[in-house]
Amino acid sequence: MTKDNRYRQTIELLFDFLYDDSETDPVKIKEFLAQEGYDYEELANEGMQFVNDLIRRTRSKLAREKKTSILESLANLGKGMAQESRDTLFKKLQELTAGEPELQLAFHKLETLSDDDLRTILSDIESLRIRRRNNNRAEMSGDEPQS
Repeated sequence: MTKDNRYRQTIELLFDFLYDDSETDPVKIKEFLAQEGYDYEELANEGMQFVNDLIRRTRSKLAREKKTSILESLANLGKGMAQESRDTLFKKLQELTAGEPELQLAFHKLETLSDDDLRTILSDIESLRIRRRNNNRAEMSGDEPQS
């Protein structure tokens, strides 16, 4: 019998054993595995390593996707503002700073700035809003906030 066939047969026996309602005693399960030549502790550790690896890879994948999404959002910020008129830039700044007293105070002399400076400020505010929104989502889902 090949190693793969023996392994497959042992797994089948283990499943039969585990799904037999009368055989749920942990001691009997350990004895069964020992009879089949398996170390219970080693199998349990391998199982935990497998699960932890899946969790780590999933978190890593989600973090990469989140980072990509944030970077794409940030990259698209300036595209829409490139051709905006000065009046439109002022309106957008007023909308973004509404309800944010610290921003309103910081940007109270906007008329002295160039259009490019206004675009930069708008882009920075939007960038901060995107990051804040993503951090709020992360906190609600129990993840670590991105900086």
